[in-house]
Amino acid sequence: MRLLEEGQTVRDTYEVERFLGEGAFAEVYRVKHRFLGRQAMKVFKRVGMNLEEIHEMLGEAILLSRIGHPNIVRVFDANVLEAAQGTCGYFTMENIPGGSCSGRATIGRGASKRPTGAVVP
Repeated sequence: MRLLEEGQTVRDTYEVERFLGEGAFAEVYRVKHRFLGRQAMKVFKRVGMNLEEIHEMLGEAILLSRIGHPNIVRVFDANVLEAAQGTCGYFTMENIPGGSCSGRATIGRGASKRPTGAVVP
């Protein structure tokens, strides 16, 4: 069961448009901020955490918010939300359309190029 549903409103600010994918620790959704437009929202699967635990989980967002580089997504917001399963931490970031990056990056030059998956499992 997903943490969020299409059409759901989060914190009176975000409308969940669709589920994008998930990893071991989080689910990612495309959301629409009521003023700023489309963003990606990463919602941590672990529910019922206290604020200290949520702060630890948001380490990635905190780090990304301090870096400004054209090849790194921008973080816009980090907070907690109430899902049906309990309290979850989340952060929103720039939505980069186009699907997964899996298998797109390569290492090497010319004919010796190989997919990064061959180097980093």
